Amino acid sequence: MQSSFDIKEVQRSLPIFTVKLPDDGILKGLIEEHRVNYPGTIESNVVAWHSDWHTHKVNPKFEYFVNLVESACTFISHSHFGVGEDVVMKCENMWVVQYIKGNFAHEHDHFPSILSCAYFVDVEEDSSPLIIEGMEIKPENGMLVIFPSLLRHSVPETHGQRTVISMNFRAD
Repeated sequence: MQSSFDIKEVQRSLPIFTVKLPDDGILKGLIEEHRVNYPGTIESNVVAWHSDWHTHKVNPKFEYFVNLVESACTFISHSHFGVGEDVVMKCENMWVVQYIKGNFAHEHDHFPSILSCAYFVDVEEDSSPLIIEGMEIKPENGMLVIFPSLLRHSVPETHGQRTVISMNFRAD
């Protein structure tokens, strides 16, 4: 049966949301402390050090930031996508990535999650952009980028260091 599907494609533009958050002075130190306590990395499409996919569950000190981004994603789902007020977005994965010169991320997506985000904690000027479906987003310190999880994205080989918190959300 599966081989008999006729595939139709539609063209639709999907939004990418960006906002600058104030530096709370906490995340950089929290990430460094976490990396000292959990120095290992796992193999993935990201060629850089990154923490466990469930860092927010391993280290409850990240909970305040997860709650902030969950609220932002819930607001977007209600105000932009028309999702009912009884639905909230919940973080299913959160990990930290620290890129150094020469690191990159292969093109990928986060389907079946609904929304994904990247929060740029600490980026150098010559850090590579986040490329989402061909659109380049130049990272800035404190920038939160939220986008539909099915969008393909990558990070070209970088020349500057950058620390990013990545998250995926589901509807609850």
